[in-house]
Amino acid sequence: MIYKIKYQLNNQIKIIKIDANSLDALKLNKRYPSNILDIKCLKPFKIIDFFKQEINIKGQRKDTKNIYELFQSLNMMLKSSLSISQSIELLLDNTNHNKNTIQKDILTSIKHSLTSSKSISQTLGSHTNYLDNTTILFLELGLKNGNIKESINSIVTILKEDLDTKKQIMQAVRYPIILVISLILSLFMIFSYVLPNFEFVFTNLKDDIPLSTELLLKSRDFITNNFEYIIGIGLGFTFILIVTIKKYKYYFDRFIILHIPLFSSTLKNYYMFKLFLSLGIIVNSKYQFQIAINNSKDIISNLYIKSILTNIIQNIQNGSTIAQAFDMSKLFNNFTIKLLYVAQETSSYSKVLNELTIYHKEKFKSYITNLSAILEPILVLFITVVVLWLILAIMSPIWQMNATLN
Repeated sequence: MIYKIKYQLNNQIKIIKIDANSLDALKLNKRYPSNILDIKCLKPFKIIDFFKQEINIKGQRKDTKNIYELFQSLNMMLKSSLSISQSIELLLDNTNHNKNTIQKDILTSIKHSLTSSKSISQTLGSHTNYLDNTTILFLELGLKNGNIKESINSIVTILKEDLDTKKQIMQAVRYPIILVISLILSLFMIFSYVLPNFEFVFTNLKDDIPLSTELLLKSRDFITNNFEYIIGIGLGFTFILIVTIKKYKYYFDRFIILHIPLFSSTLKNYYMFKLFLSLGIIVNSKYQFQIAINNSKDIISNLYIKSILTNIIQNIQNGSTIAQAFDMSKLFNNFTIKLLYVAQETSSYSKVLNELTIYHKEKFKSYITNLSAILEPILVLFITVVVLWLILAIMSPIWQMNATLN
């Protein structure tokens, strides 16, 4: 297998390809770099498989709610003084009755890791369609350091916050999506059923057809006559866009974090919220801050932010204080930097990280609300203009004929 590795060297993003039989063998290769940002296993390119992967229709998908329920049950059992092995056995018995294959596979893999020398990342490596990096990371930390109960509780906390965040995003975009779908369906109904009933009126006007009606007829003819081409161009554009984003993901991630009004701030606060939530949980588990950053960077999927966190780790290793390293990154706002300096002077990182988590969570909620407040009126205005155009296009010829007859 060929592995494509994206890593950071001297503040630059590098890419290297290494042939290895497995991920374990890859890590033993002399060319295996440090400061890795992303690793992908390259497979023979097939267009159908590519689209299946990109639009996530493989039959296996991340189901945060299902995973949350699993770890919530496991967390409750551990709090009831059951051991991790006993809890897994009880849950496995329950999943056998409920036929929940996703939960059963995950529990079986965790059980296998407990009874063998394999790490949790190895046994759960085949379940990345179900689990994200956060869950695997905390399980690995918990098993490695003997605080699995705290790690499971941390997973439940993060998954719950993730569910709440997704719910907020869906609430913000649900109404705009409904408006767009309604508009598309309305245009389809008008083109298919309304226009044919009025077309005889329009043809009687000949050269006196109103401009709005002429534009409507030409739009209908263009769409119906070129429907296959429009679909083909749309699919082709989507394919090119996906390939381009995959190839230049770092630059795409940098663009969406820095250069899109309002959306960039919303997304950045979402990542900051996840970062400081994870940092706080790991620091509360008695890990050093540097270890917490090193582990938390894998939770962030954005390569640009990931590279900045790698730079922060390097700067700390080179002698900079934590607050100085964050300040030099130029990614975090003044409030965040000031609180980190306070934490540095008072050694109260746990409290400050909790404050930063709450701060970025509230900022994220605020930006989501603002984004929805701006997006909805724009869409309503656009749909209003389209509806007025359709009314004028259909009714103007009728009014014109009535005026002529009178």
